[in-house]
Amino acid sequence: SPKIPGSLSSHYHELVNLRKSIYNSPQLPWSVPDMARQLHLSEGYMQVVYKNTFGISCMDDCINARIRLAKDQLRYTGKTIAAISEFCGYHNVEHFCRQFKRIMGYSCCLCHLTSPNTSFRASAEKRSPDRLP
Repeated sequence: SPKIPGSLSSHYHELVNLRKSIYNSPQLPWSVPDMARQLHLSEGYMQVVYKNTFGISCMDDCINARIRLAKDQLRYTGKTIAAISEFCGYHNVEHFCRQFKRIMGYSCCLCHLTSPNTSFRASAEKRSPDRLP
């Protein structure tokens, strides 16, 4: 069992369950107000305890989960980038492409068009491991 500071222990299991929900359904319209309401906490306090517990902000965690989902969709489906963007919860393809490139370090277009066996994919994955920050 992890050592949890006293101030976080009362919310730890609720936070873990929230994080599981985010990871299981990153395409949902997650927002700080909704997450705080779900945990019965103020928005500011929820953001502080989330970051103190997991070392990442709740919204950055949501974005990373969406990009992981997108990466799998780009690799293993024949869907268009627009369809994948929408599937992952984005309403704007350009915004999706910018976030993907910022987080992964390479363009979603290149990821989509490159087969798993090419040297580009291998070198890109050395820079951007499957486990995102």
